[in-house]
Amino acid sequence: MHTLQLYRLAWLDVILLVCCYLLFVWILPASYLSGHIPVYLIYFLVIIAGIYFSVISPKIHNDTFQDKGIGSKKHLFIKTDAIKGDLLLYGKFVLVCSGVMCVVIFIKSSQTGLGVNWSSFFLKYILYIFSATIQDVLFFSLLLLRLKYIVGNHLSSSSELGRQASTTFFLAIAFGLAHYPNWPLVLVTFFFFFGLSWVFYTRPNLFLVIMCHAFFGAVLHRIVMLHMKFGIF
Repeated sequence: MHTLQLYRLAWLDVILLVCCYLLFVWILPASYLSGHIPVYLIYFLVIIAGIYFSVISPKIHNDTFQDKGIGSKKHLFIKTDAIKGDLLLYGKFVLVCSGVMCVVIFIKSSQTGLGVNWSSFFLKYILYIFSATIQDVLFFSLLLLRLKYIVGNHLSSSSELGRQASTTFFLAIAFGLAHYPNWPLVLVTFFFFFGLSWVFYTRPNLFLVIMCHAFFGAVLHRIVMLHMKFGIF
């Protein structure tokens, strides 16, 4: 397939993802709660979108497991090659984020006190693994690749560092705005995802991304007590 065709199809995927977000986060939930549409229609649309984004689109763009940050079926799709380098880079990211979290928690505890229900925290962490998996597959294994292709075409003469910065910046904006109208969460997720996107762009590993996302999501929700709802919910 020609470069121009792939470029247009990459834009099509971006537009379709935005439409799916509006449909599944805003339009369909509101229609369902008001009794205007049956729940099976929502399930049907979810299945159609899932087939396109998980099977058809990756095949069109020849996305590899390496591109998507996943491993082989033998390793349960967990990327294990060059795992030491991945752990080192993601570990540095976790340390930086943990330092920031510690400062936020210290400030919050000095103002309002801090009481942590650890069983609730670990339960939330387990639940976040499932929700983070869906989000990260869409944002890192799909949207980032399409943005990377689009940015690469527009900034073909720029340095790799410039293309990486632009791609991760746009992805972070998209993920942050996906949490509208919860503006504190929009701001937090923008900075968090900019850093995590930069790490993934450098060394793609979807499993480590999901673990980081789920852990810090649970910390924000159950320790920092940040309101995590968005959309109509």
